[in-house]
Amino acid sequence: MPEHSTPDSPHAQNNSLATQLSPLHQIISMVLQQGKSLMEALGFTKEQLEFVYEYALGLYDSGKYEEAKQVFFMLRQLNEKDARFPFAYASCCYQQKQLETAIQYYSLAALLDGENPKVWFNIGDSYLQLQQYKLAELMLGQAIDKAGVHPDFSELKQDAEHLQSIASHHLHANAP
Repeated sequence: MPEHSTPDSPHAQNNSLATQLSPLHQIISMVLQQGKSLMEALGFTKEQLEFVYEYALGLYDSGKYEEAKQVFFMLRQLNEKDARFPFAYASCCYQQKQLETAIQYYSLAALLDGENPKVWFNIGDSYLQLQQYKLAELMLGQAIDKAGVHPDFSELKQDAEHLQSIASHHLHANAP
């Protein structure tokens, strides 16, 4: 006589686990095999993502950097292709003086949106604060180049030129 399957039996547990893993398997398949973002695989809409992003910006603007950082990290996991999320995460780290981590996430944002001069400026400023003057000078040069003659970035370009001159001064003052 076949063994009766009870909720505690291994057979029932395996069926239950398979039932639970089926949606997870579909999500993993969508991400790994179809190249979809986790946001798409989970069914998040762009509107929902924007709502969460605006919420996180509100946390950031009110100085709640650790809480904002957690939300920006989650957003980054949901949509790894959006440069705003690592940029915002890095900005939280910058505000918390976690400059090495800020540089890592600003660099990730630069990989996703290398034409944004704000990214390069913030990397350069972080390196300057870490007294890594050569890297600061190079990154600020990128900010200046990316800002070009675009009027929206004229102030950022001036600030980058100023910080670059500070980095250059330190390099030449410490040269043998």
